[in-house]
Formats: sequence, structure tokens, C-alpha cells
Amino acid sequence: MVTDSANSHALWQVNNLRGGLIPVADRGLAYGDGLFETMYFCKSRCALLDWHRQRLLSGCERLRIPLTQDCFEQQLQQFLAGIGAQQMASLSENTSPLAGIVKLIVTRGVGGRGYVPASAPQPQLIWQWSPFSVSQASSDEASQRANDGVCLSLSDVRLAKQPLLAGLKHLNRLEYVLAAQQACDNAMPLLLDSDDHVVEALSHNIFMVSAGQLITPALTACGVDGVLRQFTRQQLAPRLNIQWREDVVTWDALLSADEVFIGNSVRGFWPVVAIKSADLEQTWSVGPVCQQLQHSHQQYLHSIHG
Repeated sequence: MVTDSANSHALWQVNNLRGGLIPVADRGLAYGDGLFETMYFCKSRCALLDWHRQRLLSGCERLRIPLTQDCFEQQLQQFLAGIGAQQMASLSENTSPLAGIVKLIVTRGVGGRGYVPASAPQPQLIWQWSPFSVSQASSDEASQRANDGVCLSLSDVRLAKQPLLAGLKHLNRLEYVLAAQQACDNAMPLLLDSDDHVVEALSHNIFMVSAGQLITPALTACGVDGVLRQFTRQQLAPRLNIQWREDVVTWDALLSADEVFIGNSVRGFWPVVAIKSADLEQTWSVGPVCQQLQHSHQQYLHSIHG
């Protein structure tokens, strides 16, 4: 494991090798042939780890990347031990343990002829640890967005439909890069598909409440099936007796919703207080369903991190 010279707290590891290198012929670099997970880490544990693990292994199975759960677990524990050693060193310097992000990139590795992969690929697991900023300003900004809400702007980028990749957090993210480049006025891009159906916000799933039901776009053709989205469907919504439905969400349906919010596994839930397009702006107040889910999610984090 080595340290990023630009950030003395950042760490990375390739497979089980400290300071390991990524081959230039890696298929993840050449073709985006792989997947990734981004996990919230605090006090020696990754939040929602069971859901991250299952999504990654299911994605590898769909792409026929032979990653086993034993390999994942062994490398994860080694990497977390390295973070723990750094945390102990920081404590010796009278600083608090840092929360942050563990990112795992899994590629198919090297081999094959052109697009055709090798018959027995050897996956590469690239682990990264990045602590959150410890600045009070950064913390205050995140808290303000969770409390006061965010604004979305309708992006010109339309997500292409590809059912074979729908739901996966694969490495082909150029549509999102283009959307991020066009973002302006501190508004997060809202992404539609080629039929102008709502899919997600940039790096966040989107939720809306209508007639007492929690609705999120069906991701059968494109989009990422986020871990917080799965956790909400399987645990938070049933626990709170909130009716859940996946459906095709039109632009008009979103604008007429009673409340709208976004979420991901690192940031939790953020209420949406406005959506802007070229010819209109729709506003909402922070709604009760979002607040209930925020509270329930925070209870879960407290139960595992203390």
C-alpha cells in the first residue's frame, strides 16, 4: 500500500501488492471493461457493505468477470487493515480518525484479442482510500445541503439505452463526464434517457413522492441501481411503512410530484427544492418522507459506526 504524495492520508493498493502497478494493457483502461464501488468508511467499517458486495459480485457475474467472494473479502480485509494502521498513526498525532471513501475498481485484467477477452481472465482489483476534508466549511456545506436541499438543472445529455448494462456501476462513465462539464450555477445535472424519461441525477438516484407512494425510476434500460436505492427498497421503506414503486417517470410526472429528493450511499438523502430547465423552474419544500428516510439512514450509520 502506498501513499498519495499530494494527500498524505490517501492510500491505494493493486490486488494484494503495496505499490502495485496497473499494466498499460489492462482492459479497464483500454475498453472500460470493469466495475467499481464507492463505499463510505468510518471507524474501521464500510457502511452498507453487504449491498456493495452483492452488487459488485452480481455485476461481475453479468459481465463474466471471475471475481469470487473469497478474493473480495481477503483483499478488503487487508486493505482495511492498512487504513486502520494509518488511523492509529493519526491518533498518535492527537488527531481524530478520519471518515472517508473506499473505492474499489475491478477490471477484467490483461489479455484477449481486441475486444474479445481472454478465456481465463485474471481480474485486477484496484483499491483506493480517500479521507474526507476535515475543514469545517466542507462539513457545514454538506450539512446545509442535507437540511436545506439542492437544486437540479435539466441536462442536455441523454443517457443511451442498453439493457445489458442497465443498473451496473460499470467503468463507462463518459455520458456523466459530459453532463458534469455542462453543469452550471451550482445546480446538479438531472439526466433523462433518449425518450425523455427521468433516470437519475449525477452520481445520485432520484426519488419522488406522489399520492403517498415513494416512486423511483425503473432502471431497465440505463442508469445505476444505487446501493442506497436498494437499501431503501429492501429495508428503510418497509420499516417506515412507506409504499414503494418503481415505474417509468416522465418529466411531467416529476414536476407534479409532492416531494423530490436524491441520494447515494456516501452522502445519504438530499431534498430537492428546485428543478430548472430552459423554460421553467419548479420548486418544493423539504418533505416529510425525505426527512423520515434521512433519520432512519442516520440511525443505521450510528448503529454500525457508533
